Amino acid sequence: AKLFAAKGKIELQAQSDAMELTAQQKVMITSTAAGIEIAAQEGILLTSGGGYIRIKDGNIEIHAPGTIDVKGAKKTFSGPTSLSHSYNEMPKTDFADPYVVRKQSTGEPAAGMKVEVTRADGSVMQYVSDAAGKIPLQQSQIAEFVKIKVLGKA
Repeated sequence: AKLFAAKGKIELQAQSDAMELTAQQKVMITSTAAGIEIAAQEGILLTSGGGYIRIKDGNIEIHAPGTIDVKGAKKTFSGPTSLSHSYNEMPKTDFADPYVVRKQSTGEPAAGMKVEVTRADGSVMQYVSDAAGKIPLQQSQIAEFVKIKVLGKA
């Protein structure tokens, strides 16, 4: 069986349960013109032949019963850094909070304001409020604290 979209994207979502992809033969994921992103709230595990790479809670574990081979013209090991992934792409989440930027003096919506949103996982996104003062809906599968900072006119 085949699934094609000559134009537009294909979305598969299991919004309230697990999703499985299983094949007896090779599974291949390819992007012919862009990158591939894999994100998970509770960790990512890649495993084969007893070795594994686990990414969880900001840590990366690499374990192998055999050799770990690192090659490159230059190898750099520097201090900590992170990259977070937001759930704002999901059409339905348990928590979806709308925010409106308002003028402090009048309470009226403030259009064209640059806003920085810091989520509980440390991800930082910047938006510009629309004509009604709104910024994109902030969605999550869990309740979380969100810090919103108005940076001024865009």
